[in-house]
Amino acid sequence: MVSRFPKKVDGAIIQYQHEGVGDIYELHCEHTGNDFNGVPSLAWYHKNGEQANRSINGKITFIIPTDKPSTPQDKSLELPKAEPETIRKTELAANIENYLYVTAYNIAARRNENLIGKDMFGQIVNATKNSLIELYKGL
Repeated sequence: MVSRFPKKVDGAIIQYQHEGVGDIYELHCEHTGNDFNGVPSLAWYHKNGEQANRSINGKITFIIPTDKPSTPQDKSLELPKAEPETIRKTELAANIENYLYVTAYNIAARRNENLIGKDMFGQIVNATKNSLIELYKGL
């Protein structure tokens, strides 16, 4: 277990305990997808794909990973009674939202292929989807 981050080497795995935090984190050194002067950049990542540290105003800050709760796939909420026209409009809106989400995902994947699966990728997809929604409203 290390108390400081060692030199970054692609594929390296370390056990890290941040001061003031009792948990021990397994960190993996991976490419960020960016280059600096032609040299691939490396960073430490948690098992869930989130980056383990960031430089804020030149100071390295450790980031505790988020616990992503798993959503039960076999449970759904019972829908309340609604007028047929309301149901039709809601289903249409849901279909449009799904279409815009898939479109946003495909746009984000083309623009940021190296970030697919990383936590930041979901944020990019959501921002793209929100932009598409705003554009859709203007049509």
